[in-house]
Amino acid sequence: MTTATDDPAAATLNPAARWLALAGLALIGATWPLWTGTSSFPQVPLLSALRPTPLLVDWTLLAGLIAAWIVVLWRPAPQRVGRAALLVAATTLGLLILLNQHRLQPWAWQFLIVALLIGSATPAVALAGWRWLAVSIYFWSALSKLDVTFFHSHGPFLLEGLFRALGSSNALGLWSEAARSRLAAAVPLVELTVALMLAIPQTRLFGLVAAIAMHLVLLLALGPFGHDHQAGVLLWNLFFIGQNLLLFARPAIPCPARRDQPAGSRLAWLATCVAIALPALEPFGGWDHWPGWAVYASRPERVYVSVAEADADRLPDHLQPWLEPAGPFEPWRQLRIDRWSLSAVGAPIYPQDRFAVGAALAVATGTGRPDVRIAWDSAADRFTGMRTSQVLTGTEAVEAFARRYRFNAQPRWSPAESVRRDAANAP
Repeated sequence: MTTATDDPAAATLNPAARWLALAGLALIGATWPLWTGTSSFPQVPLLSALRPTPLLVDWTLLAGLIAAWIVVLWRPAPQRVGRAALLVAATTLGLLILLNQHRLQPWAWQFLIVALLIGSATPAVALAGWRWLAVSIYFWSALSKLDVTFFHSHGPFLLEGLFRALGSSNALGLWSEAARSRLAAAVPLVELTVALMLAIPQTRLFGLVAAIAMHLVLLLALGPFGHDHQAGVLLWNLFFIGQNLLLFARPAIPCPARRDQPAGSRLAWLATCVAIALPALEPFGGWDHWPGWAVYASRPERVYVSVAEADADRLPDHLQPWLEPAGPFEPWRQLRIDRWSLSAVGAPIYPQDRFAVGAALAVATGTGRPDVRIAWDSAADRFTGMRTSQVLTGTEAVEAFARRYRFNAQPRWSPAESVRRDAANAP
């Protein structure tokens, strides 16, 4: 067994694995209802075949995931027990994500990849792969923000939170719209600069300082003195600060030649390279936004869910706070599923349009069975911000729309739905 005494890579990997496990436990705690499946917010499995899966499966997998993180804290990689626990963590996390796409939070995808990498590869290979994954997150995240919609929406939003935290809530309003857009463009440019500096050995320490400064600014903008975002968002930024200190503060340790690496290391390296490359497909619809590190990007498709005004009173109490008032002579009321998600599970809604469609269908087939409408906007053009729109009215139209997706866009069966279907299929 490799120990920190005889392997400098192991000396770095040991605390880094503990930091990963500690952050994993903290983030699960911060988004606890998301993992138990007991919140009011609908679940939408990634595969339609998983829709009937009982919640007991979620609880069993969650118990395995928590136990695995605890073992890693106790016996971190590269110890054999710690490596095995990381593989268990990656497996249970992956299965939990399959049961509900909402769990594919950016941090969960990152932790899954890193857990597989550390659990399968030698310390030197694991550290190299982890570093390149971190660089790729900054790189792809920056590219996803280099478009006109970010410069006019999420960019100024982040800047507004920063000014608010600094005690100048109205400062951004004194700038012209063109000046605000130019200032917002600095956000992805800084992120891209961080990625490039971390990737080059000669500038790595400068990149480390810049990355830490960037995350501290984000903590200000998104923290309690800024936009007061959920704990999970803040914890992920704190994780990056600790991760970067552990990974980039010391000179990189050379990896052995590929022919000298065990098969597990070669496979883990290949899988990491694939995960790093796949976000290139995200702008073309070939990869999901969050696994493509399009975080706080403004281009993704948008789905607005509305409920018929005549059916609004029949909705359960937990949905009433998220219904917008109806406009004059307007027979529909928008249901703010984004705010519902934040309240119910403590995490942002998964930004894929198919997930929002699944949530709309869960509302349409749930208590009161209201008539629903969705207004769907395509991804925005990177240079003009233009979108195409489509409106689908009624549950049947929404269900037909849901069938066009490669992955599942139908909600998971509730316990009551499972009982009803079992009774219907009984002889």
